[in-house]
Amino acid sequence: MGAGIKVLSQKLFKEAISPFIYGEFVEFINDLIPGMWAERIRDRSFEGQTNPRMFYRKEKDFPKPAWREICIKNAPFGGFTVHDIADVIFELDPIKPFVGTQSACIRVSGTRNYLAGIAQNIPVRANEKMKLEIYLRGEAVSGKVRIFIGREYGAYPDIYDEVVFENIGRDWKKYTVEITSPVTDETALFAITMDKPGTLWVDKVSLMLVSNLKGWRTDVIEAMRATKPRIIRFGGSSLIYYNWKYGIGPREKRAPFVNTPWNNTEENDVGLDELLQLCELVGAEPLICINVNTAKPEDISEQIEYTNGSDKTKFGKLRAQNGHQKPYNVKYWQIGNEQRGEAYEKALPKFISAMKKADPNIILLAGYPTVNIINTLSKELAYGCPHFYEPDLELHKNYTDKARARIAASPCNPNMKLGITEWNHTAGDWGDPRAWLQTLYNSIIASRMLNHFQRNGDLIRIANRSNLVNSCYSGSIQTKPLDIYFTPTYYVQKLYSNLSGKYAMKVESDNPALDISATMDDKPKRLMLWIANPTDKPIESKIILDEIGKAKSLNVTTITGKTPAAVNSFERKDNVVPVEQTIKPKEKMKCEFPAWSVIGMEFKF
Repeated sequence: MGAGIKVLSQKLFKEAISPFIYGEFVEFINDLIPGMWAERIRDRSFEGQTNPRMFYRKEKDFPKPAWREICIKNAPFGGFTVHDIADVIFELDPIKPFVGTQSACIRVSGTRNYLAGIAQNIPVRANEKMKLEIYLRGEAVSGKVRIFIGREYGAYPDIYDEVVFENIGRDWKKYTVEITSPVTDETALFAITMDKPGTLWVDKVSLMLVSNLKGWRTDVIEAMRATKPRIIRFGGSSLIYYNWKYGIGPREKRAPFVNTPWNNTEENDVGLDELLQLCELVGAEPLICINVNTAKPEDISEQIEYTNGSDKTKFGKLRAQNGHQKPYNVKYWQIGNEQRGEAYEKALPKFISAMKKADPNIILLAGYPTVNIINTLSKELAYGCPHFYEPDLELHKNYTDKARARIAASPCNPNMKLGITEWNHTAGDWGDPRAWLQTLYNSIIASRMLNHFQRNGDLIRIANRSNLVNSCYSGSIQTKPLDIYFTPTYYVQKLYSNLSGKYAMKVESDNPALDISATMDDKPKRLMLWIANPTDKPIESKIILDEIGKAKSLNVTTITGKTPAAVNSFERKDNVVPVEQTIKPKEKMKCEFPAWSVIGMEFKF
């Protein structure tokens, strides 16, 4: 061939590339779900919080919320003789909670002109409406229950907005009202107080943004929609002990739980329905990873009936009662997470049989595609699912080649595919090394991974980047309650998912330093050339398309930065962003690919 990059008219394989290789992954880990959810109160059931097992950095990870006693003066302004001595005792009471194991008990004694109770700090945005829901019961509550957002201003509260409830009875009652702050305050005081003596019990406090979409933050949903994630996997280590039945039904009646593998407390506002509705909101297929450790096959059969059964079935009827009349029709189910070995392989046939009986049309994925699974257990398994967590792309290439050969020789299922249901350049690095997951370097690794998936698109049909939001700094979307930004990898995922073509094309190149993939659409005819330059020097090369034809237009998108350590942040959101330009195409054109860059070239014919 002539010197340069030559795209041939020959397809690498006849199958179309699966759009599911541009998938995403969510699980219960630290601040991932809270960073997507539109709730402002933490520890809203007073069940307490646990310290997560793993951190990026403790000072940067999701802070553990704390309710605390509060007693502040309530100036009378009818005179200046103020007797504002009050005693407040805040206890966690196991007797008669509304839900879970305990509720908050607030005992106030004193004279007058005080507001005494409990509080936590929350972020509020100016004029953003929030729906307050709270369960209260009382004993000898002679005054008013005043719930307010504000700040402690000297000895007195500066109240932004408040609601007042009176005549609190002895039985639990739900109170619902909207509340709004006129100012933005990242550490506003949310307080539940009494202005006279009494005993007040509080449970299931919620301050949900009115702008939520099925409970999810609108800015996160918009960011996800922009990337067209196609398939979202819910699973991971957090599913090892997860009981799906605890996460359905009215959220106000769900008790929090400790996510054992990661040791963080989950509010349990997000369960099966919420995750499937998230997929509906962003137009993605769900991929549900099931618990095969503490669940029984019949438990999973019931889970499938809940998601896929008609409203005439036992669990389909329960789903309808919970607000989703039509079946979700979840197609993709992974049996376990990162599992292999004798015990797993012994249990696998029982789960396969029960799940296929519950819905014969579902598509089943296993854990790691071991030799025994490929050769003897794969008849009903559409996918084996390794996880790729190394920056050395050669390792993944070798693994893929070996898996391809083993599957092709399988006497059981030579048509089995691979689902890379978790991938990134690292999973085990914690502390400072984890910061590389935010960098331009990570986005270049992501581009090379996606190129690999495209080049092997006849075998690799699903891939889910780990993780989507926050997640100890690995998320391509980073949030805090009042803000959001996107990492360089977010833009790479978005670019590939939106612009990649249907078929993988053969490419010849004389420069092994460049990682190249080409995809094409037939109607209309369109070629996407993907080039990653992972080196510290710009590289020049000719692009030759004479077999493809004469292009009418060329749009080039470049993602690069000054160093591979370049990052975005809340302070510098646009430090690394795509730069687009239109170039007049030529039959043979010379291009320069910057150091540390990802290039997407869209030729239209």
